[in-house]
Amino acid sequence: MKQERLEQLICEYVMGTIARPEREELEAYLAQHPKERKRLAEAGVVATHLLFAAEPVPPRPEVKETIRAKIAPRKKRAAEVKPQSPFFFLKADEGAWQTIRHGVTAKVLFADQKRNVTTMLVRMEPGTVFPNHTHGGPEELYVLEGDCVCLGVELGPGDYHRAAEGTEHGETSTREGCLMLVISPELTFHD
Repeated sequence: MKQERLEQLICEYVMGTIARPEREELEAYLAQHPKERKRLAEAGVVATHLLFAAEPVPPRPEVKETIRAKIAPRKKRAAEVKPQSPFFFLKADEGAWQTIRHGVTAKVLFADQKRNVTTMLVRMEPGTVFPNHTHGGPEELYVLEGDCVCLGVELGPGDYHRAAEGTEHGETSTREGCLMLVISPELTFHD
């Protein structure tokens, strides 16, 4: 792979803008080139530091309205579903990613307040460690992408983990980064 192409793909991967075919191309290349895999992890750390160093700048109200006007006619937004409807939809480009801890972001898909259960996507950046925590109810974790080490067990795409209510969970970490579907009540952290 040419250096220019590699740098472009690493940049897109770190920013989260890489398309699936390019991501697969990059991952196949990285599987055969460990030095470049290390470079990707380092780029992720630098990008995370840059992200948190930047001061957020809210868009001007007219910019928001222009964007909304261009998006609204094309598709029905999930937020427009009537509250009394028994169906809820959240499209891939909807919802907001929120920082939980440094290097860990989550996008809530649905929060069931009656049962105190939240379904969310959790993304961990390369080299991230999620701290010890206690489960106020059962926690389920399904790895969609990347690698995850949970209680010393290595998990990859398609692997599942469940922790019972009241259990104290050791650190969860990732070497290359991961994306997981997590169904869990609110967590209590032990720093």
